[in-house]
Amino acid sequence: MTEPVVPGGDVAADSVEEMAQRLADEKIRSTLGEYEKQLAEMMAKAEQSFAAQQHQINLQAQSLQAQITATRQQAGPPEPVLLSASLAQRVKSIADAHPDLPKTHFAGVLDQAARLDEAVQATAKGDADTSEPERLANSVITFFERVHPRASSKFLEGAGAAIEEAERILEKLPELAPVAAAIASAV
Repeated sequence: MTEPVVPGGDVAADSVEEMAQRLADEKIRSTLGEYEKQLAEMMAKAEQSFAAQQHQINLQAQSLQAQITATRQQAGPPEPVLLSASLAQRVKSIADAHPDLPKTHFAGVLDQAARLDEAVQATAKGDADTSEPERLANSVITFFERVHPRASSKFLEGAGAAIEEAERILEKLPELAPVAAAIASAV
């Protein structure tokens, strides 16, 4: 025997199942809604906390920069800065003291000494590393020890002092490296 077919019987069963599914979905959505709200609140608090920490770090960086500036003003310029300025002036004086040699004879070393002074100042400010000043100081030494003696047999008064200053710059440059690193990390 076959069972009697109830019209809509199939539909009613589907509707109850659908209704149960909808209720379960709504319950999940309401639960997820609460979790989403909690998560959004936590994220907002984390963003506020991060912004406050970032502001605090920026204030500390500004404070460190001010301390570095104040310490520099109290201590005066670092020794390599003084030496490089002195060397640039010394090389110019040596060139001026020998007008009998062509101006082109000293052109390269005058340029190197001037660039050395600029490079040492940049390193002291934390804008550059020590590689360029080292290269330029060695170039100045090379001019007085090799280039000039090969090009002219004339004794250059002050050349020995220029070499000594360039060598002292080379010795003192590593002292600037920690300052440059501190400035770079503070900014």
